[in-house]
Amino acid sequence: FTAVAVMQLVEAGKIDLHAPLQQYIPGLSPKLAKGLTVHHLLKQQSGLPVFIEDITTVDIMDISPGELLAEINRSERHFEPGKKHEYSNINYNLLAMAIEHTSGMNYARYLQEKIFTPLHMTSSGNERLINIPANRAIGYRTINGVKRRVQNVTAYALGTGDIYSTAEDLLKWSNALHRGNLLSEKSRALLFDGGPEDWGYYGYGFRIQPYESAQSLLPAGTLIRHGGTMNGFVSNYHYYKEDDLTVILLSNFRNTPIRALTYRIKEIALKASQSARKKKYEDE
Repeated sequence: FTAVAVMQLVEAGKIDLHAPLQQYIPGLSPKLAKGLTVHHLLKQQSGLPVFIEDITTVDIMDISPGELLAEINRSERHFEPGKKHEYSNINYNLLAMAIEHTSGMNYARYLQEKIFTPLHMTSSGNERLINIPANRAIGYRTINGVKRRVQNVTAYALGTGDIYSTAEDLLKWSNALHRGNLLSEKSRALLFDGGPEDWGYYGYGFRIQPYESAQSLLPAGTLIRHGGTMNGFVSNYHYYKEDDLTVILLSNFRNTPIRALTYRIKEIALKASQSARKKKYEDE
């Protein structure tokens, strides 16, 4: 969602993918901003720490984007931008801040006005401790051998894990992304340009990998995917392009083997037996 929002603002002429990032986040520390662009954040090539927990304690309270930025500014880069791929949630924290700065709206309002409302995603939004949606699932995970109820503090997950939704709503979004006018063909090409394995197969907000399609005479299919976890929740999204198959799994039990389930559903849908799954593409 964050990557799509950024590309909408690129199309609107409000964001330049290769301009200095500090242009869109003036409060970003110069030591972190040096040589850094929106492109590096989208592609997970910034060198920033992987998780906010790596640099600060996550308190049980909502915080503002400014407070989150102050915590990020305390961090150190692992490498110079563009030198290699390393997944970092902080990249997408910063992208959400860039969306706010360039759009003149907070992140939640932008998503509501530009994505959720136009696509009739009536069960989606951004959660905070002061804005917990009705009928929200309770999250669980196994701790010390016991399945326990746990809690998220989503303010720290701005742009990375603060959205709630349903499988039905996510299917509306997926259909609009791949078949609708949510983005131009040029923007979609950038989103789905994954690169090689040692660069994480990472496009803009998605991993793009090969898969064994149902149409055996064709070369490898294109799998567009991403998963995510929060404390007590795990999710997975796969779009098998050549077979036009979408698999969406959402679970409120963190220990669910969600990728194995996703691939099994794909095999059932494409009428492929589990024992016949080819190992040509190790990511399957």
